[in-house]
Amino acid sequence: MDGFEKLPNLLKYVHLISLCLTAVSIILLMTPAAYHRIVERGEETEHFHRFASKTLLAAMAPLATAICSDFFVVVWVVTESEELALISGAAMLFLFFGLWFVMPAYWRAASARKAPHPLASVGSTRLRATLLKWAKG
Repeated sequence: MDGFEKLPNLLKYVHLISLCLTAVSIILLMTPAAYHRIVERGEETEHFHRFASKTLLAAMAPLATAICSDFFVVVWVVTESEELALISGAAMLFLFFGLWFVMPAYWRAASARKAPHPLASVGSTRLRATLLKWAKG
């Protein structure tokens, strides 16, 4: 506990908030399992899939924020640079939200316009040829 007590109060509170956000995220991530078992009695229903998707989506923002906040604390402690910690935490948060929210929204919009998925053409010709060759025996 001695090292934690030496931290500036700001870092202590950021870490506390990170732990709270992690707890909220874990609760949201585990809720569909209990709901599925108790409410849906193990049945796979459309309502359950919608509920699970919404709770998963709700868990992602607090989880990303918690990880980035604790990353901020660690970078500050290791480098003793508030600026580097802030830049590193913000960059990681930008990466999380970009990959978890912005890119999927872009892919969904592209799909709605009937545009090919940006990753759809990666190796697809070779994969198709391999599968056709394998199927012919």
